[in-house]
Amino acid sequence: MIRYAKDRGVQWVYFTSNATLLNRDKAEELITSGLDSITFSFDGATAETYEKIRVKAKYDEVVNNIVYFSNLKKKLGMDKPKIIINTILMRDTQDEIFQVFEKWEPYVEKINILPVGKYGNVNDLAPIQRQTTPPNRIPCNQIFDRLLIFWDGTVTVCCADIDGALSVGNIREHRIEELWRNEKFSELRRKHLQQEVDTIPICKVCDATDAEYNQEMKTLRQDIYKQARAIGYSRFF
Repeated sequence: MIRYAKDRGVQWVYFTSNATLLNRDKAEELITSGLDSITFSFDGATAETYEKIRVKAKYDEVVNNIVYFSNLKKKLGMDKPKIIINTILMRDTQDEIFQVFEKWEPYVEKINILPVGKYGNVNDLAPIQRQTTPPNRIPCNQIFDRLLIFWDGTVTVCCADIDGALSVGNIREHRIEELWRNEKFSELRRKHLQQEVDTIPICKVCDATDAEYNQEMKTLRQDIYKQARAIGYSRFF
């Protein structure tokens, strides 16, 4: 699929993986496929924290998989794919954030700190408190810049819609452009733009539309990056 996309002129091809199935053969295939970047999700800096969050994943195995991938890329003399670590800032990981920088500095080009909040029908694991009822709503960016396709072809509008409640159709029956512009998708965008978020159950309980909370999360993330720079991790930004 990567080669198919690159051969047809897609300028930037990337994906995110938990690296649990990243064996040596797959590592070489990915590195030589034309992939522009790969993001590995790795939450926490200790086995105890990581395995609590990434249920059934094995800390040592995943670390070894990512390290091998990074070393093989260097051995093959490849500039791509760019290697990124996504690490979630949440109550369980906030005390280990700077250990994450220390652990992955030799192996990756970038580290993304992603503060988690209450998103749609996903459990609340946020590191900071929020107001019960958001006083100011903002439109969610997801419905304007992406769509998501489930394994069975169901298309939804949000990565937190894990049950497909906001499905706008099925890719087996309609082209992407048709789904992107259809009436149901357009109505969801209209409701967000006209401050009618509370009429959409998943969106009503989601921090993505809470203006104050979004700003708090943004500030928290910037503070972590600032502290990381101060202790020598400036090349990640």
